[in-house]
Amino acid sequence: MESNPSEATTPAEAKQAPKVEMKVEKVAFERAKPQIESAVIYSYPALVYVWPIIVLGYLLWFTDKFNWLSPKTEAWIYVIAFVVVLLTMGINVNRNMAVFWVVVIAAVWFFVLWLRGVKGFLFFDHIGRFFAHLNPSYSADLGVLVSIFLSVVYVIVIVAAHINDKWVFTQNEIIHHAAFRGTNSLGRGAKGVSASYKDFFELALLLAGDVEVKTAQGNRVMARINNVPFLVFRMRKIERILEAYSVTPGNADDDSAASAEEEVM
Repeated sequence: MESNPSEATTPAEAKQAPKVEMKVEKVAFERAKPQIESAVIYSYPALVYVWPIIVLGYLLWFTDKFNWLSPKTEAWIYVIAFVVVLLTMGINVNRNMAVFWVVVIAAVWFFVLWLRGVKGFLFFDHIGRFFAHLNPSYSADLGVLVSIFLSVVYVIVIVAAHINDKWVFTQNEIIHHAAFRGTNSLGRGAKGVSASYKDFFELALLLAGDVEVKTAQGNRVMARINNVPFLVFRMRKIERILEAYSVTPGNADDDSAASAEEEVM
């Protein structure tokens, strides 16, 4: 029987077979550093809530020129918006107080209807007729003139807030940028950040509220950021940054806050 030459190999040929060397290279992988996230908010003065008056001045100018609304209707709309803006800038009506006043007004309304229907007491009807017979007239030219001047002031307020009241929240610190007062920084260690919505009208007009930075015990407010528009949405990002990069508190005082251990969750 003949053997297959491809399968038969001599010892000499086996010794001369090339050796294949396998080299294993070690690859060092560097741990990726966490990406620094930041959330920016601005603190505005109370004048930021005057925007309904500005918008109505331009809007009612068009409705008056095209006769879409009567001057009496325009006047009542402008007066109501003016009163709401004054209440927003002047007083703080929290949620519980707002609900209370709604209940009181509804109760008074039903009481007046009961007096008129059962007792025949028509005193409040005379008050209603007094307001019904009023004939206020809205001046579109005066309204747009007021809006123009307020628009200039409003732009100045916005620019001033961006320059002088900018707050940046990061994983490591809370920074306050003030062009004319310098930059202050609060370390993240052992501090709590919370949002408060103390005024119903501020929340209704701009979804605005206040941000408070407190000590770990919560017994002292270290910084208060007032009148932050759209805080309902901005606070979500701030909370995400604070929760994702929690700080292990050491001592609660400011000196040890900078050296507190940071843990990436």
